[in-house]
Amino acid sequence: MKKKRVMLVLTWALIAVFLLPGCGGSANNGSGDAAKKDSLVYSIVGEASSMDPVKANDSESQKYHYQIYDGLVREEIDGKLVPALAESWTVSEDNKEITFKIRPNVKFHNGDTLTAEDVVFSINRSIAAPATKKVTSSMEAAEKIDESTVKLKLKFPFPAAIGCMSSGNMMIVSKKAVEADPEGFARNPVGTGPYMLKEWRSGDRVIFESFADYYRGEAAIKNVTYRIMSDNTTAVLSLEKGETDLRDVLQIADVPNVKANQNLKYYEVEMPCYYLISFNNEKGIFSNKKVREAVSYAIDREAVLLGALNGEGEVVEAAMVPTLDAYPKDFKANPYDPEKGKQILAEAGYPNGFTVTFKTAESATYSKPSEIIQQQLKAIGITANIEKMEWAAWQADCIAGGKYEITFWAMPITTSDPDFATYAAFHSSMRNGNGNFALCNLPEMDALLEKSRITTGTERNEVFRQICELVKEESILIPVYNGRRRVAAHKDLLGVAASPVNKLYCYDYSWAE
Repeated sequence: MKKKRVMLVLTWALIAVFLLPGCGGSANNGSGDAAKKDSLVYSIVGEASSMDPVKANDSESQKYHYQIYDGLVREEIDGKLVPALAESWTVSEDNKEITFKIRPNVKFHNGDTLTAEDVVFSINRSIAAPATKKVTSSMEAAEKIDESTVKLKLKFPFPAAIGCMSSGNMMIVSKKAVEADPEGFARNPVGTGPYMLKEWRSGDRVIFESFADYYRGEAAIKNVTYRIMSDNTTAVLSLEKGETDLRDVLQIADVPNVKANQNLKYYEVEMPCYYLISFNNEKGIFSNKKVREAVSYAIDREAVLLGALNGEGEVVEAAMVPTLDAYPKDFKANPYDPEKGKQILAEAGYPNGFTVTFKTAESATYSKPSEIIQQQLKAIGITANIEKMEWAAWQADCIAGGKYEITFWAMPITTSDPDFATYAAFHSSMRNGNGNFALCNLPEMDALLEKSRITTGTERNEVFRQICELVKEESILIPVYNGRRRVAAHKDLLGVAASPVNKLYCYDYSWAE
């Protein structure tokens, strides 16, 4: 018995020795110092519809693209446009040509070196793609000048063209990889970005690993996992328990708890965006202008803002991003008047109201205000049955496919120019997945939008006011409120900030020592 006791003591002594710093195990990096954390679990609302930058134009998909790819130009968190794959650029005197000098010795994930041919191929592919028109409609074509120089020709002078080049739709891809498998590229992307796609488990997670040959130096965080978590409550609990490290969409109700949590930090910034009720103007019951007008009198914007965001935001009355100078601050939408809404609905041929399906993304950002709007519609006789949809399915139906009657959505911009808040949203050429998801088709609107692109100064702002007036007159959509981007992250995760235009780069992050 005594012998067994002696052996047991020795065994535990040996285990204790190996658990000491520098004596084995996984708690060191071989030099006697504790290993610095080099992984990140990022809680994200939705799954990318495609990893191909020309096949997805929603901001959620582009959160993935910004890790895999680079553009010629990058927009920093403060909105500044800086050189990326282009070392520099010059603009011609007539403002119709931009010449880019391509950065040398940049590697793709497959080991190939970036060439001017890759850049020309990528830009022209973006211009030709149906899903990219909201950023490429001013562009004619790119051409190679020499091995390190590419020229982009514009259809007309367009001040926001440089900003367009920082869009997720304008990321540079490997010509060789795309041509080898054009369809498969959407799930096997090859870019020059700081991260490579390692694994994609649909509906669950996407795993990235750092690219050792990244031209700016390998990322401090080597492994990034995007956990797809559409349910906000689940996502916040996961963050609070330390199962995830960052959540880039946070509900206002969660802010007090996040701020009180000593392990978390909170970040926020005003959004260049407005939330809205969108109708299918082309077909179905809301193709009737009178029906849309009736709804415009049923909406109490203050009540929706209060219920959805606890009043943390501002009511928006004009169809324009309120952070822009072009926003007409004295503009007034149709007032809240449900009795008038009932009257107009009766004039439209529906004295007893009707029943409609109200599709919404299952994220609380959209479903919560949708439920408040549902109650307001009931007051004028409209029964709106809410259908909560997984992000990619909702995106396919409401944004890309026009397969909806009414929905609640946001009008964000990725470049600070009013063209980005209007042209794609309302021009008839931008229907069918290119930004005009209300399916607006009005020659008068097209003329105003085209005029805005060749007009400057205060006269240009007056054109945008006329666009807002026409949106109101036709009740194309109903602006409701704006808000703030809210991000929560582990306190030791450095480099985090809330991005106004939702461009979050994991390359910027690192863990505190």
